[in-house]
Formats: sequence, C-alpha cells, structure tokens
Amino acid sequence: MTDFNSQGRTRPYNVVDLQNCKNHQSVYTCLSRGSTYQGTIIVQGFDHSKFMGGVTGWLCQEFRELELLDEITRLKYEGNLSPKVEGATRAALIHSYRTLKGGKYVPKTIHGALKWSEKDPFEVEDPYKEAEWELVKHTKGKNSDQKLNANVEADANTDPSNNLTRDALLEAKYTGNSTSVNQQGDEPLCFTWNEATYSCAFDTLFGILHHVYQSQNIFWFSNIQSQNE
Repeated sequence: MTDFNSQGRTRPYNVVDLQNCKNHQSVYTCLSRGSTYQGTIIVQGFDHSKFMGGVTGWLCQEFRELELLDEITRLKYEGNLSPKVEGATRAALIHSYRTLKGGKYVPKTIHGALKWSEKDPFEVEDPYKEAEWELVKHTKGKNSDQKLNANVEADANTDPSNNLTRDALLEAKYTGNSTSVNQQGDEPLCFTWNEATYSCAFDTLFGILHHVYQSQNIFWFSNIQSQNE
C-alpha cells in the first residue's frame, strides 16, 4: 500500500511502505487504509522526521484559520455571531472576526500546538480587495437593436460554418468534412485567471464551453445550440 493507490481502499491487513512518502500527509494516507492496528504491517524503515518536530508555517496557518472558521460557524449556528462579522470570502470573514475579537484572541478549543502568542504570532492580515459587481441595464432603444443586428450579421458572414443548416452539419459530422480544427494544438483556449475577481469557478465552466464551441462546432450546433427549441 502506498499513497498512490490507496484511494477508496480499507484493509484488515494493511501492508505499507513509508520509505518514499513525501510528507506526513502521505504517511497518514497509507496508514489510514488499515482498519486495525494489529493488521498494519510496515515493510521497512522510514524517516521519522516527516511526522515529528512540528508542522510547517503555511500548514500551521491553514489549521489556525480552519479553527477560526469552525468557531465562526458554531457561533452563527447558535445565533451568537456578531452582525459586525461579515465577508464574501474566507480571508475577509476571518479578518472581520479577528478585527472584532483582537489579534491576540485564541479560541478555547484550539490545540496547544496551534496556539499563537507574542513568541509565535499570528498576524491579522488584510484580505484581498473583493471584486465589485455592477448590474448592466438592458436598453431596448432602436439604435441598440440595429447595432446588435449588425454585429450578428457580421459574425455570421465571418464564419461560413455558422450558415450551415442542421442537415448539412449532420452530414459533415458523419462524412468527416468538418473544417473546425483547433489551430492551437492540444492546449484549450480559456480565460486568464485573475486573483482579484475570484472567478476561477466560472472561468473553468466557460473555458470548457468555449473550447467545445471552438474545437467541436459540429457537435455544438447539432446538439447544444438547439437546447432551447
């Protein structure tokens, strides 16, 4: 058993090789597959420093933030969370809570190895600037309709494949006469991620849809375009 093939496995007799594990998380993954202590078999020696001597700085901060989020969630559930604590993101929420409680405040339930103090400080960091949303009003003026129609006509004339009928698209699909080939190679075309907008989830979704539209337009026009009909 190694951390590379342990997913979804539970064994009464768990034979593990910890020598090549990268870190303590890898060691835990291997050992956690065994259902009993007596059935755990370690085949050779291993480096004890991977899970002794304390956690790294970034992992310690991660655990500390999780403890704070856990307390915020509990207070919210119990109805005892101050209305001053708010934030659209994890960083903003933690910053709001620590600003209210003070930077030296440590939750009572936190483990001793994670507690912060003057010797081991946990600074209150400012959150990233949150994205500003703006609702765009739809105008129904005559000029806007004419401009929209002109753009649609120009786009349709630019790509001849947009003028193909459904029957022609299906025929091209089965005869292999599709001219839509991804000229960029195997790398899909997608949006550039911006850490200031927190839009990675949307970038992923629309990146996939855009890639399908660009590289598989026969499939797009014959299967997706008509979904609302």
